[in-house]
Amino acid sequence: MYFMGRDQSPLKSEHWKVIDEIVINTAKKVLVGRRFLHLFGPLGPQTHTIFADVVEEAESKKAVRRYYPLKQIYEDFKLSWNDLEYILSGTGPYDFSQVARATLECAKKEDEFIFWGCKELGLEGILTATGTNRLKKGNWNEGETAYSEIVKGIELLLRKGYIGKLVLILSPDIYVQLSRINPMAGVLELERISKLVDNNIFKTPVLGEGKAVLVCAEFSNIDLTIGQDMIVTYMGNDKLDHEFRIIETIVLRIKNKDSIVIFE
Repeated sequence: MYFMGRDQSPLKSEHWKVIDEIVINTAKKVLVGRRFLHLFGPLGPQTHTIFADVVEEAESKKAVRRYYPLKQIYEDFKLSWNDLEYILSGTGPYDFSQVARATLECAKKEDEFIFWGCKELGLEGILTATGTNRLKKGNWNEGETAYSEIVKGIELLLRKGYIGKLVLILSPDIYVQLSRINPMAGVLELERISKLVDNNIFKTPVLGEGKAVLVCAEFSNIDLTIGQDMIVTYMGNDKLDHEFRIIETIVLRIKNKDSIVIFE
């Protein structure tokens, strides 16, 4: 792919292999959305838009075709001229920490987009979509409150006909609150709740504080469309330094907004 510019880079194929492995391994450790969302694609870097048949009114169940632009997510990093000389000399192993740090930032931006959307492009996220179910959240740090309210959310989805993969996503503070022993059951509250969703519990700092989301994550309800998957490109040199960009194009397609329950 011409846009990658790797043939114009001084790095050799073995160096690019190491960089690609770092990006893949780092992203897998950090990304949360991709762990529970169905992935549609990659469709290629030439993909600008994608359609989805969206049920906007839960009662009518009538689907309306919508077209969505793919959002470009990226993070840049540099290699200095003397670092590059060291790499090319083959003197010894090189610490590609810059690549890992840039990947972490890119992965964080992806999850932020999945949950919060992008106002500039008119794209909704899981937390910002209109038409989702919203339940009042009590004090999940006490008694059976969290368990009973999550059961209520699951019951709501089941009554509306959403059967399949249930996923619970928690902000870090809620995750910690649930990591306590329930004196009546003698097990962690998190463990009890985990059984309700077949162990599909995830935590992510992009939610902020005090937030929990329950999703019926079947591909007919929601998916993540990928145009160009996360990859490192070479942008050229800035004086003596060399510039690189980790880039991807994605869009979240919420086809059934009613399949989401937000506890707030």
